[in-house]
Amino acid sequence: MSMPFQSTIRAVTLGFGNLFNQIQVIRHAEDGQEAERFLVPIQYSNKEKYVARLQGDPNLDRNVQITLPAMSFEMTGVKYDASRKQVTNSQNFYSDQNGHIQRQFNPVPYNISFNLYIYTRNEEDGAQILETILPYFTPDYKSK
Repeated sequence: MSMPFQSTIRAVTLGFGNLFNQIQVIRHAEDGQEAERFLVPIQYSNKEKYVARLQGDPNLDRNVQITLPAMSFEMTGVKYDASRKQVTNSQNFYSDQNGHIQRQFNPVPYNISFNLYIYTRNEEDGAQILETILPYFTPDYKSK
């Protein structure tokens, strides 16, 4: 039995968000000692929602409207990828947990695009977040 399409998109979205859910920012005191360490919160939300929150409190001095640094992400596109298409009528067979043979037609390839937004009060926090993320996102060469 194949997974419903809605569950697949949800799983991909949750997986993308989970890539960034353990990012920490470390702040140091004047003497170079660690002053505080905390996780950067992340949620599914578009950039405009966060910008509206920030514009509602430009000095960022309300008690709890938004805690910075913070991150958000959104799905920005779903596009069919013809370069990865396989024969549609071909089937894959596998054994489920109960030992029954199941079949599934070849999947249809799509590329799902996401944007990640980082909001910080100072440059040092932003640099730490970027230095945590960027080493894991390197270009990959695909031959045709």
